[in-house]
Amino acid sequence: MLTPEHAVVAAMLVCLGGALLAIPAARNRTAAGWLSFLVVLASAVFVALGAGSVLINGPGQPVAFWALPRLGFALRIHVDGLTAIFLLLAATIALPASFYSIAYMRHYEGYGVARYYPHFLVFLAAMYGLVSTTDTMWFFFIFWQMMTLPGYALIRFEHRKPENIRAANKYLIMMQIACLATMAGAEILAV
Repeated sequence: MLTPEHAVVAAMLVCLGGALLAIPAARNRTAAGWLSFLVVLASAVFVALGAGSVLINGPGQPVAFWALPRLGFALRIHVDGLTAIFLLLAATIALPASFYSIAYMRHYEGYGVARYYPHFLVFLAAMYGLVSTTDTMWFFFIFWQMMTLPGYALIRFEHRKPENIRAANKYLIMMQIACLATMAGAEILAV
């Protein structure tokens, strides 16, 4: 039986695998778009199964997927009611965004979609991980950066416009400040 936590990890792995496949698929803009949409759809199915289970049956226990105890490093995923809502929101917003981007990317013939679809899918995987990890230091930081760096690349997608480069740089600085503040707050609460 697929636990909600395993469903979230499956959704993340689907997105990460899709990001790798989107790179060679980007030779054909439309094929890369449909591939990314299908990946988002598959990840949304996993999220819906996991989140639906929690909303109907209640949450289970956190599941550790990987750990380095000497460093206090553990990928623990837990899906409770609030996490389920955020997971569903991310999947629900990603579905129409990925579908719309298939046609929208035709407006950017001068830009390669290999700079768009892989970043979009890594960003989505990171959002799934960020809202479901119980580790507020190591994996929170890893998922935050996995979300921030592709977000930066997505904002810079139209890199020929100076205002997009400035916006991306501001985004990167603000996200790093927010990450530090969040981690400092988590450390203060842990003490």
